Amino acid sequence: MSRFLKISLTLVALVVALLVLVVIRIVTLDPNDYKDRIIAVFQDQTGRSLTLDGEIGLELYPWLDLRVERLAVGNAAGFGDTPLLQAESARIRVKTLPLLRQRYEIEAVQLQGVRVNLAVNDSGEGNWADPRTAGQPADPATAGGSSFPLTDLIIGGVDVSDVSISYEDYRSDTIYQLENLAFGIGELVYGVPIDLSMTLDAATYRPPLSAAVELTGTMNYDLDNDRYQLAPLQLTATLSGETLPQQGALIELATAVDVDLRQDSVTVNDLTVSGLGASLQASVQGASISSDRPVYQGEISIVGDDLAQLFSVAGIEELAGRLAELGDTSFQLATSGAFETGSAGNVEINNFTLNLLGADVDGSLQLMAINSDRPMARGTLNASGPNLPLVIEVAGQLTGGSDSQLAIAGRELGQVAEPEFNANLEFNADVNQGTVSIPTLDAQLLGTEISGQLQASSIDTDTPRLAGTIDAQGPDLPLMIQIGAWFQGGPESALFQVAERLRQQGNGAFVVASRFDADLAEGNIAVPVLNASGLGLQLGGVIEASRMNGNNGNISGSLTLAGNEVGPLLIAMDQPELAQVMERMSVNLQLTGNRNNLVVEPLQADFLLSGPQIPNSPVNLVVAAASRIDLDAESLVVDSFSVSGLGLDASGRLNMEGPFDAPAFSGQLELSSFSPKSLLTQLNQPLPATSDPRVLERMALSSTFEGSLDSISLEEFSLLLDDTTVNGSMLLSVEETVTAGFELAVNSINLDRYLPPESQDTASDAESSPGAEIPAEQLRNLDLEGQLRIGELVLSGLQLSDLQAAVNATDGVVELAPVSTALYRGTLDASATLSVTGAEPIASLD
Repeated sequence: MSRFLKISLTLVALVVALLVLVVIRIVTLDPNDYKDRIIAVFQDQTGRSLTLDGEIGLELYPWLDLRVERLAVGNAAGFGDTPLLQAESARIRVKTLPLLRQRYEIEAVQLQGVRVNLAVNDSGEGNWADPRTAGQPADPATAGGSSFPLTDLIIGGVDVSDVSISYEDYRSDTIYQLENLAFGIGELVYGVPIDLSMTLDAATYRPPLSAAVELTGTMNYDLDNDRYQLAPLQLTATLSGETLPQQGALIELATAVDVDLRQDSVTVNDLTVSGLGASLQASVQGASISSDRPVYQGEISIVGDDLAQLFSVAGIEELAGRLAELGDTSFQLATSGAFETGSAGNVEINNFTLNLLGADVDGSLQLMAINSDRPMARGTLNASGPNLPLVIEVAGQLTGGSDSQLAIAGRELGQVAEPEFNANLEFNADVNQGTVSIPTLDAQLLGTEISGQLQASSIDTDTPRLAGTIDAQGPDLPLMIQIGAWFQGGPESALFQVAERLRQQGNGAFVVASRFDADLAEGNIAVPVLNASGLGLQLGGVIEASRMNGNNGNISGSLTLAGNEVGPLLIAMDQPELAQVMERMSVNLQLTGNRNNLVVEPLQADFLLSGPQIPNSPVNLVVAAASRIDLDAESLVVDSFSVSGLGLDASGRLNMEGPFDAPAFSGQLELSSFSPKSLLTQLNQPLPATSDPRVLERMALSSTFEGSLDSISLEEFSLLLDDTTVNGSMLLSVEETVTAGFELAVNSINLDRYLPPESQDTASDAESSPGAEIPAEQLRNLDLEGQLRIGELVLSGLQLSDLQAAVNATDGVVELAPVSTALYRGTLDASATLSVTGAEPIASLD
């Protein structure tokens, strides 16, 4: 309504500005001789073009009678050539002599044949706004002004007819149209009530609906006491459309409005709206309405016979059809409350009750200082019903339309086997005090039962305190994961897809029980109960810590994770081959020590694998480590770690120095000789296709390493692969640019043995396929320096020996120089350059 009023006032102001300008220019002259001047002044004052295709008529005595015909006001830039406003005629007729006594006797104000075209572009800007003054404050000299002398005003009437208004929103592709708009105001004489009337035809196309609207009212005013009353105010609208009965539907509204400027208050009494089997009753009282902190309070009650019919009228046929199948689609809503706007902002909703689709909801809500950075909220909620997904979908439709995230989530949840729900919640949150309290949480949702309580304090600090309990169990943990993933990343997120595959595996039952009390300011943490099971995994543990913020603190605890049926989880994570051989797993760790020496030992993971391809099946793959953590220094020392089983024998150590969010690390890795082919076979993983089936039989690795989150270097690097040994060092850093370096020595290698076997199809494909695209952007961002020596090399049938090559890359130029090798009793010295500094790559070979 406020937008419509603003638009209406803007358009009226444009017309008034036009009329005033015309009056100024034609008091003594023929106004038609000054059209160009009038147009120029209008454009200067309003920033819009003006077209005057008709006559301008003027009479001065005994009536000042001004008439303008066939005028048009141009549209704003970017909204096309259609005028913002067109009018066939505009007229004002005022008695001349009373003007000398500042008495205004207006016989009539007339507007006819008006066409208004309103639009909102993709940026949310309206074509009625004045870009020259947008966002500027009102002129203090004119913002208040003196009161217009209504006691000396007489209007014979206002007659506006044949008006059409169109409104188009580019963002939502919606169009609204008002046709045949006509309104009149009866004769205005001070102290005599004013009669108001309006008729119009309205239409919208999503869904296709039209309405014939009639409005009548009477305004009473007491200027001596600054009081205005609009009573009665009545509106009737006859709706018609494809989704309505053939005879249409009648909507009726009645109310009374009382504005008392002296008391700075407004009252809307006995507001009633009825139609389509629904009715609304409300009352609103406003106080301090002209201040920066107005307060409104009121009551509202809505009752309806058929929610399905309302959605059908709105064009949401699919949902309306499903609602109609429920039988009882009646609804009721009742509440009362108060709302204070301004810099703080307070909301109070009392005794809220809702009956919808068989669901019963009641509660209360109090929000304080919601416009500040220290809000407070408290309330209660009790809800129960037979179909939670349907309630969610309807709520989404009402708040955001059929494509809203809430509406889509409701439709997705419609497939659950247990849609019933029951919830009881009590909460109190005060950001100013830094506290959150949930003394009551008891819910049964979609077959899941949740109960618990939570007390939190100092939540606005880095050391809050959290204490509470939570117990939950249900038949479908993947569904709960899906719901969380839906609101985090939508159905395309990786977590949602994994949960979807888990639901297809079945057996989604879960149980969670926990008791916790963590006071981070004192460094005390107690988790006496932590038990959870689901997805084939069982988690258990206890943690007890005291005075961990000081040097005399201590901590002890243990955690266990076991899985006896992890196959479905592995399949959902796209590891079906591993799922066939993994029988069970377990992880155990124990914590002891203090802030400066937190010992994690043992930390051990056991994986039991079995299958016909595993010798001496079943076999354990064991990962073990002994670690120490210094929380103050933010350092981690892994004195030793090892991996054994399936032919593997790996060991090493790791040192990490803080801070934890940007650590630097160093360590050593030793991997004894093993068979990669045998390991992949035992893990049920596919083997890479190679020309020689005898490769990948032996591998060993030894190296020291150091680095950070964006860089790593390997020193004393030694790799054994079948008959090949590689020794040297390597560096990789990924920051603003990619920096890499290496110095490697290889005794001998036959690369042809490791390449895929060449078939007739692959050979023909290689001949017909275009060359690979050069990654120009990546090469421009690469800084590389490397040295390579190979004693003997076989590649594509060529036998090379004593190969030495240097490679450098910087600023988009890659140089391979020098390159030297012995080739069939001869030698080859060459160099190559590739430049990607320009639009097209340039290569050269010497």
